[in-house]
Amino acid sequence: MNVEVRTYRHEEEPRIAELMFALDAEGAGIRPTNAENVARTFVYLRVGSINGTCGVALTGEGEEARIIGYVLVFPFWSAEYGGLLSLVDEIYVLPEHRGQRVGELLMNHVEAYARTQGHVGLTLLAMNKNSRSHRFYERLGYEAIAGTSFDKLLGD
Repeated sequence: MNVEVRTYRHEEEPRIAELMFALDAEGAGIRPTNAENVARTFVYLRVGSINGTCGVALTGEGEEARIIGYVLVFPFWSAEYGGLLSLVDEIYVLPEHRGQRVGELLMNHVEAYARTQGHVGLTLLAMNKNSRSHRFYERLGYEAIAGTSFDKLLGD
């Protein structure tokens, strides 16, 4: 299978949104996805690569090309690391394309983005219940860091 990975194009946002909801339906996230947050994410990305990137994995050629996966990445400053880190916020590959190195190609795209932006490292959060993703990240050289993640939503 021939797979191309590149930065997304704005006209691909509806298809990527479909995949974002597919990821949500699998229960992989912390909080449910909604259309408003998806739309806000694309508005934020349209500002430019300084805000982050969305990589897409495609199969097929030309007009027959089909998006089969995506990855969302956003930078943030880390005092501990002394520079910008790339946060892999979401990565998703259609179930029928898993185990075919599509996720690895997407993560290679992330690493290339991080290097071009001058980031010092990458970080991500994998849910404890998702042991498959743990094995995937470890195979790519990521280290599990012991800790507990906390979050708090700031309402109006």
